[in-house]
Amino acid sequence: MTKGPSRKHILIPLDEGDKAKILNKANEHISLINNLLKLYKPQVSIDCIRPSANGVTTITNTVASTSNLSLIEQYFKGLENLVTTNMTSRLP
Repeated sequence: MTKGPSRKHILIPLDEGDKAKILNKANEHISLINNLLKLYKPQVSIDCIRPSANGVTTITNTVASTSNLSLIEQYFKGLENLVTTNMTSRLP
């Protein structure tokens, strides 16, 4: 077994200030993202949001599809109080 993120992790690059904003309201973001995902009837849901070296990592119950990644990325890009503009969510 190797250390590091699994395929169930979604890496979202953010600067330090934005990372703090997300982590301060992590439970709220998890709920809103899961509600968004439910609209599209996916099998994936977010279990938690954790800090990572270059932003935050969302941990999901299963491996996210490309469309799931896109929805999660659009959620973060739609947040008005973030200054990070160049973010692309990705699997490890």
